[in-house]
Amino acid sequence: MPLFLHAQKTARLRINPTNWYVGMKGPNVQLLIYGNNVGKNRIGLKKYEGVNITRVSTVENPNYVFIDLVISPDTKAGNLHFDINHDNKVTSFDYKLANRTARPRAVTPTDFIYLLMPDRFSNGDSTNDKFADMADPTHDRNNSWKRHGGDLLCVTAHKQETYSQIEL
Repeated sequence: MPLFLHAQKTARLRINPTNWYVGMKGPNVQLLIYGNNVGKNRIGLKKYEGVNITRVSTVENPNYVFIDLVISPDTKAGNLHFDINHDNKVTSFDYKLANRTARPRAVTPTDFIYLLMPDRFSNGDSTNDKFADMADPTHDRNNSWKRHGGDLLCVTAHKQETYSQIEL
């Protein structure tokens, strides 16, 4: 979620993660702030009970800053108030610390995306192996550097035999 700040001119900041939670198992969190030349500025945190900046790190690209925070276990939810100081002008933004209200749900099969590379799997239709407009119009299943010509037709044909071997 971008934040819009008003200083000499409007600047756009992106902060990741977009918010954080109190009561997490680990006390450390690192914020990534992205904005035009944000790394050339001084960044500070107004006093917030239970939250401290341990380090502000700049990188070669002046558009990025990393802020390492420590959040004590008894910290209350609320908004952290940061100031960015540049040329004696102060720009501010708030960062939300929310209550942790639920446990993460268990991992299920809907959480996975499968990468299927039919080219290396099996070739069910050799008529679609060559196209003149392809950068590499040849295929050779014996050469690991060349295309192998696999396709979804053969993946579909193997589907039934594969499912019978897997416990669902």
